[in-house]
Amino acid sequence: LFTPIGLVIDQYLKEKAAELRPDSVINYKSFCKVLKEWIDEVCPKAACSAFNKVLAVRFMDYIANEKGLSGRSYNNRLKQARAFFSWAVEKCYTKENPFASMKTKREDPKQRVLIPADIRTRITDYFSRRNPNYLVLCQLVFNSLVRPKEMWRLKISDIHLDDGYIVVTEE
Repeated sequence: LFTPIGLVIDQYLKEKAAELRPDSVINYKSFCKVLKEWIDEVCPKAACSAFNKVLAVRFMDYIANEKGLSGRSYNNRLKQARAFFSWAVEKCYTKENPFASMKTKREDPKQRVLIPADIRTRITDYFSRRNPNYLVLCQLVFNSLVRPKEMWRLKISDIHLDDGYIVVTEE
């Protein structure tokens, strides 16, 4: 119960890195970096068990006001904080989760904007002259709904033009 929270965060990341995909670990590291920086500024030597509801509220106020996050991002950080402290309770670093009773914020619906046809034509003309390879990649993402990160990992053998499908492996 007297372990400094910074060391608990390090242990959490170490455990998560061993059990999760590297892409997932990046998200955990991002949250832990923000939490650790805030703790280093506000209560650098605090034990994990000393992180109470008051500090949890102050941290989430910092997330909302200083970082200027949207409701959706705020809620994601709140879920990450709950997950971290649930793990800390499970590992006996603290007795309770100070984020457990905190309410989420209202989320605005995602705003998606369709790029008008004339703008798409201008983009196509621009890249067909300057960088046709990039244009092919953009069209692949736009027309096939393959995520950019998945697209970068494709091999030529994954694309079956004659049969009209693309294989995206689980890796």
